Amino acid sequence: MVSRSVRILSKGKKQRSHPTVNVEEQLRKMLESATKATIVVDGDQKIILFNQAAERMFGYPAPEVLGRSLDILFPGYPKDAYRQQFRKSAAAPVVPWSIGHQKGLVGRRKDGSDFSLEVLWTKLGNAQGAFFVTLILDLSEHVQKQKTLRQMQEHFQALTENALDGVVLLDLDGQVKFMNPAGWKIFGTNREDDPTIRVTDYIHPDELPVVLSTVTSVIANPTQNPSLVGRIRQKGDGWLWVEGTFTNLLNVKNIGAIEVNFRNITERKDAEDALLKRDQQMKALVTSLDDIVFELDGQGTYLQTWATNETLLALPKSQLLGKRVVDVLGEEIGCRYKDAIRRVLQSGKTETVEYPLDVEAGRRWFIARISPIVKGRGSPTSVVALVRDITNWKLSEMKIKEQLDRLTALRELDQLIVSTLDLGICLNELLARTVKLLAVDAVDVLLLDPVQNTLQYRIGVGFHTKIIQNAHVKLGQSLAGKVAMERRIVQIQNSSLDGRDPFLGDDLKEEGFVRYIGAPLTAKGKVIGVLEAFDRSVRERNQDWLNFFGVLAGQAAVMVNNAQLFNDLQVTNSELTMAYDETIEGWSQALDLRDKETEGHSRRVTELTLRLARGLGFGEEEMIHLRRGALLHDIGKIGVPDLILQKPGSLTEIEWDQMRKHPQYAYDMLAPITYLRKAIDIPYCHHEHFDGTGYPRGLKGEEIPLAARVFAVVDMWDALTSDRPYRKAWPQKKALNYIRKQAGRLFDPNVVEIFLKEIPYVC
Repeated sequence: MVSRSVRILSKGKKQRSHPTVNVEEQLRKMLESATKATIVVDGDQKIILFNQAAERMFGYPAPEVLGRSLDILFPGYPKDAYRQQFRKSAAAPVVPWSIGHQKGLVGRRKDGSDFSLEVLWTKLGNAQGAFFVTLILDLSEHVQKQKTLRQMQEHFQALTENALDGVVLLDLDGQVKFMNPAGWKIFGTNREDDPTIRVTDYIHPDELPVVLSTVTSVIANPTQNPSLVGRIRQKGDGWLWVEGTFTNLLNVKNIGAIEVNFRNITERKDAEDALLKRDQQMKALVTSLDDIVFELDGQGTYLQTWATNETLLALPKSQLLGKRVVDVLGEEIGCRYKDAIRRVLQSGKTETVEYPLDVEAGRRWFIARISPIVKGRGSPTSVVALVRDITNWKLSEMKIKEQLDRLTALRELDQLIVSTLDLGICLNELLARTVKLLAVDAVDVLLLDPVQNTLQYRIGVGFHTKIIQNAHVKLGQSLAGKVAMERRIVQIQNSSLDGRDPFLGDDLKEEGFVRYIGAPLTAKGKVIGVLEAFDRSVRERNQDWLNFFGVLAGQAAVMVNNAQLFNDLQVTNSELTMAYDETIEGWSQALDLRDKETEGHSRRVTELTLRLARGLGFGEEEMIHLRRGALLHDIGKIGVPDLILQKPGSLTEIEWDQMRKHPQYAYDMLAPITYLRKAIDIPYCHHEHFDGTGYPRGLKGEEIPLAARVFAVVDMWDALTSDRPYRKAWPQKKALNYIRKQAGRLFDPNVVEIFLKEIPYVC
């Protein structure tokens, strides 16, 4: 096909010179490199050239379309349409070329999609051997733009028809060219009733000059879109407030007018006027009060401030506006403020924030009541904070809390004094509370040694060194000695310490104390010590502080006095206990002397009973009563006649009846003595048998007190292994076998088991 085309291009050119072929080649190259889609067909409508622009437009690579009919690119187009385009030229073959033009031709891409084309047909050569060169312009984008424009126009019409806001187009004379239904409704009229409506006739006279000036400005500056708020007359309903935005569309085709979008804001204006009125009332109210009012946005930025006393502001009002609470009040308080604002805006509920602040008037306490500001129907975006100076109330509250803390501490110290007599525990707790409640750095207690007449360190807290523990102060010397001698609170501060107390000035220099306070500890009119407090920095110490320090000194005196009384009582009690125990031992020895064949018996059974009791887990206090009971186990034999007790032979049944009464005699003797009541189990029950056959009450098993069950085994062991008038002592092995056999009958098996483990160490 290509060769044929070349021949067609060359046909009729045999008489021409060779350079003509170069022109044809140049033409081919020019067409191939053209930026517009270019197709060359021969007289049979076969494609002989398909440049790169055409490839991009139709999606075909050139080899796929060369030699094929033009129908592949233009389906449905009449085959003779090409020649019809050049009918006039065909009739005049002397014309070597001609041009045809057609819009709206439909082309088809390789993917099957159709698109609109504008085609420029060009015929080269005579009718028989012509080439048709087709320059193609893709009109699909243009068609799409036209479609989009129509859609936009339809959309604009729908928007204006259904818009809640009014839209009006005005000519330069103020005549209405167009107004949507919402606009007619706002004006209270319609096109039929008022066909020649002029907007200027409806504008309030006070606003008319501003409106005209704005229109003039919009005409002069088309890029501006100013907005105005003013009043218009609504037919039959008086004046309405409207807000309008002006746009210059004078140079827009098919519009040529000033467009005004406007809405009825009468309700909003009334609300704003009411808010302004309330704002004025609030200003008047704030002026009559001592409170401060802040308006803040959601980020905690100060928008407005009202204050009658600006000395209570953290910054002057001029410097405050526009700053954030975090920057003004500091990170801690500012974040609390900001978080409260966030919660108020989210919940719509009021919150309070209490905080201290250093202002021009000094350290003050404030409470802020934060509430949302509701504007219109939307969610609140700002808050109002009503701030009140509560310093006096806060100081009173702190004073009351301080007093309650002190009373609580005193009550707890009283309970401690009652619950324990350990002086170390009591004083340590008192000093800890002194440091906390009175805010001192160190505190100690010196106690009086009446023999040496000196004050000596007893306990202290808060000291950096151990030098204070060496304190040994004579009465009348140093500050502590002065406190004790004068029996009053002494307070010295700063450089006076060095001159008044060499001990404090020299030995305690490393502590860095600048103030000393000492109070005497007195009990029953006597000084028994001194309570000392130390400060490393100067703090205010008023009379109320000193009074409470004196109260704590009184508590310390009670603790020391109670401890001393208790110690004295313990000494007396120990002496009395020793006397009691010596008396019991005397009774025991007297019994052994009366019954000579049992001499030493009480001592032996007591020692072995205590040993066995330890193996059974008896406590120390129980061991004391166990010892006394073992020593007195035969105290009831005092009631048995000597003839029976010292009889060398066997006893008669009547004599045994008398002998079996000695446990009851023991009970009758010991029960009235409170001191020995807990030791009565052994004297009363050591002859009871585990199987219930014993005396005096026939107790069985665990009904028998454990102390008596333990002693019964030991008593039998000593009796069997000791000489008696009526028999010789048994061998230990025989005695052990007997005790083992009597387990469960005479003796508690568990006690026997422990006894058998312990006895090898005794024998």
